[in-house]
Amino acid sequence: MSAGSEGLGKGGQGGDELVAAFARWAADERINDAVRQRSRERWLRQQALEDATLAGILTDLAERRSEVVVTTRTRQVAGRLLGVANDFLVLEDRERAGVLVATGHLAGISPVAGDAKFSDPSGDRSPPLSLSLLDALVMLAADRSPVSLGLTDGEVVLGDLMAVGRDVVTLRGPTRRANLYVPLGAIEVCTPR
Repeated sequence: MSAGSEGLGKGGQGGDELVAAFARWAADERINDAVRQRSRERWLRQQALEDATLAGILTDLAERRSEVVVTTRTRQVAGRLLGVANDFLVLEDRERAGVLVATGHLAGISPVAGDAKFSDPSGDRSPPLSLSLLDALVMLAADRSPVSLGLTDGEVVLGDLMAVGRDVVTLRGPTRRANLYVPLGAIEVCTPR
């Protein structure tokens, strides 16, 4: 019996006292239900966070087109997260350029707190784009696209993407007579220009 139902068993109560006691009991029950609901919601959020995967969280953020700051080992890229693939992300930076970021080099990702769509992502899903960074670079090489590559040593190299092998990217720059060969694993960021 809750606190609001005290005195209901005593004889001689008038109708007004009985109605008041029922009203107190009903109010107490609403408060208890609200507390239980908040506790359950908090528990469900905690469970979702504990079951989360990086791919799922990134997918949640991409579906919201969230503003994020992506940190790799040597750089930070700020922009709107638009897509998640097997081993890379697609962002649109502040200049509205597309940027590919290799997830194998991620040091962290932080949603911008002022983003109206911000909430704790909690996904446990696979990336929606079934595509690898190698595949994306092959597609860019088909058009000999000019790119900027941010490498794991902090260097940035520019050139036309000539070819992509199993583990190497071939660039030709306007000032270079010879090709530049970049190991695929050394690419943190690729920005088509």
